[in-house]
Amino acid sequence: MRKRRNAEETARLLRDADREPAKGLTVSDFCRKVGVAETTYYRWRRRNDPKEVDSERRCRELENEVERLKRLVVELLLDKTMLREVAKKKGADFFRLKSFGYMLCWSRRVNSRRVCRRSRP
Repeated sequence: MRKRRNAEETARLLRDADREPAKGLTVSDFCRKVGVAETTYYRWRRRNDPKEVDSERRCRELENEVERLKRLVVELLLDKTMLREVAKKKGADFFRLKSFGYMLCWSRRVNSRRVCRRSRP
């Protein structure tokens, strides 16, 4: 029955394999000692290449940063449109701004604190 190894075990075996040539063992000797096929060893080596792992991690970090920036841009656009709507009103005294704030809360589905924070002159 085949034994499944997790990522930590695989990484540990690959580190050990890097030390084996100093002892005079070849890749085939190491694979025989560990009990894996050479093709499995080379597949692990290709999958766990440090350059590839670093680039994949960096790619995930950049994707997360892009998502965060997209959310930020959407929030800023919402705030900008709300401020434009407030600026269109003429003769805006306190009571009109308050009623307009309630209307913004209802139409834009935003929190009243957000409306009050953004719509102050």
